[in-house]
Amino acid sequence: MSKNEILSSAMADEEINKLIARKNDIAESITEKRAEFEKTDVETRDAILEDVDSLTKEADEIDSQISELEEVRAKFEEQEKRMSLTKTVAPEKVEERAKEQTVDKYDTPEYRKAWVDAIRTNDDTALRAMTTGTDNVPVPTIWQSYVETAWYNYGKFSRLVNKSYIQGYLSIPFESAADDAVIHDENGNMPDEESITLGLIELKPAMIKKWISMTDELMAMTADDFMRYLADELVYRVILKLDNGIINGALDSNGKGVVGIVNNANTLTAASGALSFNVINAGIADLVTFDNLTVAMNPKTFFNNFMGLVDLQQRPIYQIATDNAGKPQYYVNGIRVEFTQALPAYDAATAGQTWAVAGDFRGYRLNLPEGEMVRTLFDPYTAAREDKAIMVGRLYAAGNVARLKHFVQFKKAA
Repeated sequence: MSKNEILSSAMADEEINKLIARKNDIAESITEKRAEFEKTDVETRDAILEDVDSLTKEADEIDSQISELEEVRAKFEEQEKRMSLTKTVAPEKVEERAKEQTVDKYDTPEYRKAWVDAIRTNDDTALRAMTTGTDNVPVPTIWQSYVETAWYNYGKFSRLVNKSYIQGYLSIPFESAADDAVIHDENGNMPDEESITLGLIELKPAMIKKWISMTDELMAMTADDFMRYLADELVYRVILKLDNGIINGALDSNGKGVVGIVNNANTLTAASGALSFNVINAGIADLVTFDNLTVAMNPKTFFNNFMGLVDLQQRPIYQIATDNAGKPQYYVNGIRVEFTQALPAYDAATAGQTWAVAGDFRGYRLNLPEGEMVRTLFDPYTAAREDKAIMVGRLYAAGNVARLKHFVQFKKAA
């Protein structure tokens, strides 16, 4: 039997014993040959010597085979020992364990219904009973996916900016003025000492809210349809307000909220008369960064004005591509365009009014103390006399331009 045909330590033992038995037979044959050798004449002894050489060679081969089989046997014994120590798992327990690992208890129909009923009735008794052992009540997994999808679909500028998630107020120091770097000739005088003027931006969060009345139709919706409606209405409106605030927002009476890029002290200004093919490119010339540039404008400005402009080679300055999801993406002279109703159309803008902003939106900082989650609350009391209940969506947010020369606003000339 060859070594590859051996499948266990017992089989290896059996083969080793066979070889040992054969080796013992050879030893006896050699002893007999020696005795015969002493009794034969000179001519017969040559044949006896050849037989002994052949037997000796076979014995050597047997020793080599035994050594190989002993190594194989040792490996089998080690493997069999490890297997014997392996815990036996009953098949039904394996299936139960696999099922436990794959089931998301916050994404079951029962949990989704309990969560929605708690919102619609302001009674979370049943929901609390399903979340024992947790301090906070987790939102259903599918609701989180609805919020993320709404944020991706509607949060154009809030997806481009830098974000922090600091509880409370956030202060950001920055250089409001600084000398440029110089080339130092080591054989000459030392460079002048750099002068730095530090500025400070304070982000004080304010609450963005949206109310909707809970009609009888909404109260009768299934849990999944209700959550989808909340995402499409409450979450959408809150995120849209945040995005508009990044463009032209202002602080409230307490100095809190999202400050826009428009008319910001840290935003450069470019005046534009009649639109030309290079108006955007000329306006961004003084920015310090030209990577990841985006220009925000009203869709009418793009379709009614820029789509009619050509460059010096009489080629249209706009381009249209599609992203991985098949959505159209618009460009002006290679610069990405995002549409917003927070800016007036160019033709409707008055003298001195901003009709577009451009720059690297990583120069803007949002602080979202409660994370990228639009909270939903049920208010059964405010409109109770009108037999109405109210749903409130809210997002705690603050924002401002945090880097100099990252944005330029385009104002319509007189």
